[in-house]
Amino acid sequence: MFPLRSFSLLLLLTGAALLPFSAWADSVVPTETEGGATAPLVPDSTGAANNQGSTLDLRWPVPLDSPGTNPEGKGEVTPKEVSGNLAHTQISLNVVWTILCGLVALLAPVGLVAFQIGLARGKMAAEKAMLGFLAPLWAILAFWAFGFALLSGGYGALPAAIGWQPAMGQGIDLLDREFTPRTLATWIGHPFGLWGFRGFALAHTFDTAVFTLFFYQAAALALAAVIPVGTLTATGKWSLRSGVIFAFGFVLPYSLFGNWVWGGGWLAQLGVNYGIGHGFVDFGGGAVIHVVGGIVAAVGAWVLGSRDPKHESDVAPGVEAASGSVPLLLGGAAVTLVGWVALTAGATLAGNDLRLSVIVVNTLLSGAAGAVGAALYFFGRGLHRIGEPSPVRIALGV
Repeated sequence: MFPLRSFSLLLLLTGAALLPFSAWADSVVPTETEGGATAPLVPDSTGAANNQGSTLDLRWPVPLDSPGTNPEGKGEVTPKEVSGNLAHTQISLNVVWTILCGLVALLAPVGLVAFQIGLARGKMAAEKAMLGFLAPLWAILAFWAFGFALLSGGYGALPAAIGWQPAMGQGIDLLDREFTPRTLATWIGHPFGLWGFRGFALAHTFDTAVFTLFFYQAAALALAAVIPVGTLTATGKWSLRSGVIFAFGFVLPYSLFGNWVWGGGWLAQLGVNYGIGHGFVDFGGGAVIHVVGGIVAAVGAWVLGSRDPKHESDVAPGVEAASGSVPLLLGGAAVTLVGWVALTAGATLAGNDLRLSVIVVNTLLSGAAGAVGAALYFFGRGLHRIGEPSPVRIALGV
């Protein structure tokens, strides 16, 4: 047993050794005040003292006493410095918000792949996992090479409301090349944007605003590229090589249609050029992501042929998907909903837009209503053999 006397001596020595450090920790650190004098700096756990914010915090990115901004060097913050720092803060908030939403939105393709794996069995589940993992990655590389330029190459040149400014900075105006056939534009009397051609491989666009937009749109593309995977792999006629070719080929129609709707193309300008409402509006990606992904899946299934019943779970009405993984299926649907909420929230490209609350609530309610509606419908119809709605149907409702 450790003697009590020895323990007391050890405790005393430890306290004596730590005493100088305690005195150093309690000491105050001098800091400069707004008037240039020094004052003690003490911890601020409430954010109402040192960390509340003052003119000292405006030294970066527009510094005090900077040549050309405050040449007199009196240590006073000028209106130009205040406006510059406020603008930098706003742009930084929008950039960080868009990047965070893009990161969370990457959960949507992960959840959708998990959902598709939950419907499969055996070898087909492994093939779906492999192609569902590789297809969006290959698609993102193709998007970097040529898709982003086709979709957003004319983003900075599109008409805007008076007083509107890019949420992520003026650098977005680097994307200023939209292809419009001159003969067609002359004939109809208005620009007729078909595709952009600025930013191939992100060349000549080494700008934080452009890179932020690329990252967010790459997350949306990843979700769209995963949608056809479940349908095409179910035919049993798809190989890894076919998946790679599909991923590269998918980017072309996606980028062209995305340009017409999101990139300032002819559909987006129907309101400006022809007075048709606000033009083609697709805020959440229902057309660019879902419609394009669904059409590609339908065309691929038509070309490759019908599904191979040996590899798919039987999800016909009244039959439970016993051979699949129900937890993986439902978990994938839930993760997809989380990613989709983030994708729609990030579509504002601005973290200071107060309509974010409306956007996320609408998206969340739509997913919840889809799941509950599917459960109530199939429960009322009695389509399940034990009188309860199928997990497959509930997940499809989401």
